[in-house]
Amino acid sequence: MYVYNNRDVHLYVWHEGDRSATANEFTSCILHFVKSNIKFKKIVLISDGCEYQNKNKVLSSALADLTKVTDIKIEQIILEKGHTMMEVDSVHSTLEQLFTPPIYTPSNYISRMYQARKKQP
Repeated sequence: MYVYNNRDVHLYVWHEGDRSATANEFTSCILHFVKSNIKFKKIVLISDGCEYQNKNKVLSSALADLTKVTDIKIEQIILEKGHTMMEVDSVHSTLEQLFTPPIYTPSNYISRMYQARKKQP
């Protein structure tokens, strides 16, 4: 998650041996983030067109349910697949550069994520 207001980055990480990468997992991450930022009156989610992550009925239903029990408004903007350029892409690019071998354990990924932004890890 990339927050435009303050350029903050929140990464959700799990081992796919423990959990898969389905709409449920991505929805749980997004809901956790939105609930953690409930101080805002309106949240705009800008997503790529990836169907299993962002463009699915599980996420849409969960976001709709959340707006019924909170005072926040949620707008989801889904960009056309293949035509996206978002600030979060720079985060992905930086991480890819840091994820070069040798990586011996999954925890090595986490330590490298902290190295990605020296001022705001």
